[in-house]
Amino acid sequence: MTHFKPVDLSDEEAAANSIKPGAFYVVRGNGNLAFVGRGGMAPDQVEDGVVFPDLLIEVNLRRDLISGRFLRLVWDFNEIRSDIERRARTSAGIHKINLRNLSEVRIPVPTLEVQRSVANELADRFERASEISSAACAEARELQALPGALLRSAFRGEM
Repeated sequence: MTHFKPVDLSDEEAAANSIKPGAFYVVRGNGNLAFVGRGGMAPDQVEDGVVFPDLLIEVNLRRDLISGRFLRLVWDFNEIRSDIERRARTSAGIHKINLRNLSEVRIPVPTLEVQRSVANELADRFERASEISSAACAEARELQALPGALLRSAFRGEM
């Protein structure tokens, strides 16, 4: 499902805040520290006129140094999350991080070849884990329905 919210922006504001394909966007602030600094990649193709709010920070990657897929996967590692949360500041209950704080976060950056290999391996494992999780959920639903089905069979004298 796609949602659109029209906003009144000048052409200059729209250009400055247009989502760039493949850019990495980070949550600038939130009342919950666990959400501050969370990040995600923009898709490789973005419709014209789509802008990001001032609640996000745009991070343009050096593609010769780091793969977007790799960054997205390591961004949520405990060590990196702890570093981000440690750098966040709060006022009036809103935790915030800025680009200067983010630029100091240490991220392991192996060669691009290793990054691609790690990203592919992790993506395969996440996909497999998702398949296993879906199968387990389906099995759990069947198990939850089993007592009712057994009782109905018993009441009909089919057991």
